[in-house]
Amino acid sequence: MHINDVNVDRYQAYQSNVTIGSHPVSNQSQWPRGSLTPVLAENTIGLKTITVKMVVKGDNRERICWNVSNILSLLLEAVVLKLDGFSHWFRAVLKSSKHDETSMENWHVLTLEFVGYEYGREIETKMTGKTLTLQNAGNLPSPCVIEITPTANFSSLKISGIPDEITVKNLKTGVKVTIDGEKGLMTEDGNNKFSEIEIMTLPYLSPGITTITADRETGIIIKYKPRYM
Repeated sequence: MHINDVNVDRYQAYQSNVTIGSHPVSNQSQWPRGSLTPVLAENTIGLKTITVKMVVKGDNRERICWNVSNILSLLLEAVVLKLDGFSHWFRAVLKSSKHDETSMENWHVLTLEFVGYEYGREIETKMTGKTLTLQNAGNLPSPCVIEITPTANFSSLKISGIPDEITVKNLKTGVKVTIDGEKGLMTEDGNNKFSEIEIMTLPYLSPGITTITADRETGIIIKYKPRYM
C-alpha cells in the first residue's frame, strides 16, 4: 500500500484488509400536492468510503506507536491511495482512525476510514484532423484536460462535445493553452487565460462514447482519468 508515493512498509506496516464502498446516491424528487405529475430530479452522489486495516509492527511498543504516528502524519491532507490488489487509485481524505494494541509488544492494528473517489490510469489521446471519437473507460463523468498547441496564429478556436462548446481566442503559434477540467485552471504558457476563453461548463467526458470536434485543424490533446462508481 502506498500513501502518495510512500510505501507503508517504510514504517513496518502492511495492508491486511480493505473494504471499498460505492458512492451513496441521494435524490430530491417529490410529488407536489395537487399535481398529477411528480418532479423527478437527477440523482446526486456523495463521497465513497474506503476502509483500510493495516498491521503495524516494531521492535517494541514504543517503536510501534512511533510507526503509527508516522503513518498518520502522512494523512493530514487529501492523499492518493494505491492499495495492494487494486489496479485503480483513490483520491481521498482521512475521516477517522482507530489504533488497537492487539499485541502490545509485537504488532498493532491501525484502522483508517477515508472518503473520496476512485479513478483509473490517465489516458491521453491526440486529435487528428478536426474530429476525435473516444470512449470513457469509466462509469461516471470524468473531468478532462484539453491541451491546445496552435499550428498557426488563430483569432479563435471552437471545440465542441466535452460537453458544451468552448471558444478560445487569440491563440499564438506553438504557445500551449491548457483547459484543466479537474483543477479548474485555464492557462496559456502557464499564465492565466480565463478572460479569453468562453466556456459554460468545465470539460468532462460522459461514460461511453464521445465525439469531439474542432473548427480548425491544429494540435489538440485530450487527457483524462476515468472515474468509477
